Amino acid sequence: MKINKIILIVSILFLLYGVLPQTLLYMQNPDNIVVELQQCGCDCPDARIISGKLELPVSFERKYNNLKTSEVSFSNDAFNVSDITILFSQQIEISGTVVGVDTIECSINDCEVVPEMKVNNWFVHGYISKFWFFPGPVLFFYAVNLLIAPVLIICFIYIFFRNKRKTIES
Repeated sequence: MKINKIILIVSILFLLYGVLPQTLLYMQNPDNIVVELQQCGCDCPDARIISGKLELPVSFERKYNNLKTSEVSFSNDAFNVSDITILFSQQIEISGTVVGVDTIECSINDCEVVPEMKVNNWFVHGYISKFWFFPGPVLFFYAVNLLIAPVLIICFIYIFFRNKRKTIES
């Protein structure tokens, strides 16, 4: 019976660990920018800048007079997350360097360009659970555990009260 209790306790601890926050960080560095990722049906920059200011090379400001600095594109696969859609409603703090410009849309007269940034580090502002960042097999085990743990808890409660009733009757 002790092994069953240990399994239940480990199962519950694993479930609780999964709902702990992955990050609860706010402006680690004043040089960073805070962005929200964008989802567009057409061509658009990867993110909208919420706060902070990009450090642009002086040559960019001279060369691109219509550079839109309220949005940014990323030059690398910055967000190594299994399901990127969980980040779309989050504010993300980013540190990195501007490496170029990204052309969003061109007309006969002009082109809309935004800074292109190589992301070095990123943090989620607010709350996001650890289980979203579990690798595939661990996430699968977490989901199975999420389904089985409530049944185990109910069984243990039933067995506990059944044994307690037997000891009272005898």
